[in-house]
Amino acid sequence: MNLTTLAGRPLLKSFITARSEGVPRGIVFTEGQEWSEQRRFALRNLRDFGFGTKTMEGKVQEEVRVLLEKFQENEGKPIQVRNVFNAAVVNALWSIMFGERLDQEEPEVKDAINRIASTFEESNILANLAMFIPIIGQISPKLSGYMKMVEEAIPLNNFMKKQIESHNKHYEEDQPRDFVDAYTDEVKNTTDPKSSFHPKHNEMLFALLDLFVAGSETTSTTLSWMCAYLIRHPQVQHKLQEEIDQVVGKERLPALADRPSMPYTEAVISEVLRYSSIVPMVMHKASEDLEFHGFFIPKDTIVLPNFYDAHFDEAAWGDPQNFRPERFLNEDVTFFQTFVITRSGELPNLVPHVGFSLSPKPFEMILKRR
Repeated sequence: MNLTTLAGRPLLKSFITARSEGVPRGIVFTEGQEWSEQRRFALRNLRDFGFGTKTMEGKVQEEVRVLLEKFQENEGKPIQVRNVFNAAVVNALWSIMFGERLDQEEPEVKDAINRIASTFEESNILANLAMFIPIIGQISPKLSGYMKMVEEAIPLNNFMKKQIESHNKHYEEDQPRDFVDAYTDEVKNTTDPKSSFHPKHNEMLFALLDLFVAGSETTSTTLSWMCAYLIRHPQVQHKLQEEIDQVVGKERLPALADRPSMPYTEAVISEVLRYSSIVPMVMHKASEDLEFHGFFIPKDTIVLPNFYDAHFDEAAWGDPQNFRPERFLNEDVTFFQTFVITRSGELPNLVPHVGFSLSPKPFEMILKRR
């Protein structure tokens, strides 16, 4: 079996119609050559402009400093966790895409970030089903949250179009400053009409939307889950703080160079990703007939890899229902700022909100200096 045989994407007609006039565009909703081209370009150029490198580290640390200032302003007061990470995550991504930070005080920027958050917050399991069975969205558009997703597609498209137009006023051919410039160069240099980079396809808008929406939402949700778990498991938080204090200290921010010396921190992150399973199922489609472990899967069959089941498989994990970072450590234990995270009132509810992702239900936390 070719590894790409199950990498197709089902046509989510109602949403694709609202988002891109009925034609799959970008990275998340495409398949075949178009998906391969867009994904390969994105990975290469995001890396070239700093993603996963020291350059990106500096951008992330700058956003952490801004975030810590907000924490200091609200020290000892309950803060709504769901909103606290959105701006920092969006700006870290935006600086790679557009080469600059977003002005979080601009009304249209606030509006775009809020639209992304509310789309995921107001979705539920019915919205997921409506993607496959459109009549569900028609029968129950508001209850499912599906209508919210469709309604927000156009304003987000317009926001991104405006950002691209503003950015391109200072564009110089073959002198890319950032990901958007590199993409613009690729479009200008493409003459093959079959290529997804040909100007007639207008892919850039949707590729940027995919990076902006999917990248910011999943990271913010993961950080929110981490706070919830640390509140519910103070012994894990204490052990994590001890390792950070020992390796990083209290006078500087963590750096990528610290990573090999922080196995418990790595283990906590891995356990958060396992336990939260924020995207429990990813929609795929068989691009051709195939046999898999004795099962015949016809072409165009929708396939849902069940990551949640894999993350909670007792045969693999032993005690998957327990939040236990030590499961990722060997016997020899191999593999910020100074705040203590405490609860505000009731403990966070660890039963997830089921929508387009599994996100924590709203909760507040209080930060105190150590």
